[in-house]
Amino acid sequence: MATGVAWALASPVGGAPDDNYHQTSIWCAAGDTNTCTLLRDADGTVTAVVPERVARSELCYRFQPETSAACSNAVGNRPTRYVGPPLERLYPGGYYDAMHLFVRDEIAQSVLLIRIGNVVIATALIGAVLLVAGASARTMLTLGLLAASVPLGWFVLASVNPSRGRSRG
Repeated sequence: MATGVAWALASPVGGAPDDNYHQTSIWCAAGDTNTCTLLRDADGTVTAVVPERVARSELCYRFQPETSAACSNAVGNRPTRYVGPPLERLYPGGYYDAMHLFVRDEIAQSVLLIRIGNVVIATALIGAVLLVAGASARTMLTLGLLAASVPLGWFVLASVNPSRGRSRG
């Protein structure tokens, strides 16, 4: 749990794969609120207007290895239209709704709460599996988890991304 929380603290807002999509989906999970405005285009496509830091925080450093992710701190909170995949429920229900409970006025604080919530859930589930596994299986499960988690696994576990290995299809 400590490693996951440390990674959550060290990662910038928008730093994990597809964070702009997942953050926007979390901010808009309750529909039109003070955190999100949903717009329906003529063709029925739903797009969202969310704070710029939610939808675009990674643009200042993505594919720019010489630029620090600290530039995302300067990304504003003015409303902006999310540009990306349609905000359709591509994932099982409940995740975005549950994570929306952590959304606050301060975006970095919200993302941190979501990430730590995910780390706690993942730790509890992994702990439960290890608890019910036989003694000989625990070593194999632990080694397999560690091998699969370094480094991308920790990054995704301590992110706002609900995928954790599931496909979108």
